Amino acid sequence: MKKHLNKIWYKDYLWYFKIFTAGLSLGFLIYGFYMDVFVEYWYIKPFSSIVVQNKFFQNHAHFQNFDLLMSFYSVQVNIITIVWLILSIFNHHKENKTWFFGVNVKLAILNWDIIMFIIFWIGIITGFRTNQLNLGDFTTAQKACTTVTHFILPILFFIYVFISFGTTTISLKKEFWIKDLWLSCSYPLFYWIYVLIRAKIWLLDYETVWAFPYPFLDIYDPFIKNVSPTGMVFLIGFIFFIIFGGLQLLLTWLNNAMYKVFLKNQNKVLWYEKIIIKIKTKKKKESS
Repeated sequence: MKKHLNKIWYKDYLWYFKIFTAGLSLGFLIYGFYMDVFVEYWYIKPFSSIVVQNKFFQNHAHFQNFDLLMSFYSVQVNIITIVWLILSIFNHHKENKTWFFGVNVKLAILNWDIIMFIIFWIGIITGFRTNQLNLGDFTTAQKACTTVTHFILPILFFIYVFISFGTTTISLKKEFWIKDLWLSCSYPLFYWIYVLIRAKIWLLDYETVWAFPYPFLDIYDPFIKNVSPTGMVFLIGFIFFIIFGGLQLLLTWLNNAMYKVFLKNQNKVLWYEKIIIKIKTKKKKESS
């Protein structure tokens, strides 16, 4: 049983796996932006103008749909994952040898992808149970793009990280508490600040429906009653820290456990490896 070791890029199946994952996700992400912003207007339909409190407002459906897509946590995590994969493709020889292309950063990105995956399924399940979700309301392009970016990409990235798990152990004292914990929480907290600033801008234009990308982030209609908007800001920030920090700790523990398993069984030959050896031996005998 051997750990995955980096090979020359064109001889390493993980290099091709990264190309497939990044290409598939990037293709559907671009396709989704095009269909939403320029063709189908998934969220905000175009209209000529509206008047609110004697003020004239013109609808900017193209920009508003683009802004709304960019405000979704899932879209931003997709972009982060795809960018990292593309950089990793061109720096395959540095994988697991530098911090940015090492297991620490991969686990942080996997952390964000897992949360995206969970939010997706929570939305699907609760939507069907409350009859708020109807597949007939979604276009074919919307369903295809959502499936790839919210469901397939997290699974593919998990498989990729899992294959490269256990290449090194992560010190809780020297690495996790000093760098990894804060890395895993940095983007979620930045995203929370971005959501608050964006909501303030939208509310200034009397737009309340899409001011917050997710209902549970609306500090003016909190999911916990009798909590002030300021209190919700700090409460949600704290919840983000606990969830993402806790998941990062779990992934770190899993990586270290895998490292111990590989270390213990590195000289053992597993059942599927025995089959491969028999096939290769048989082919050599036949060719000779």
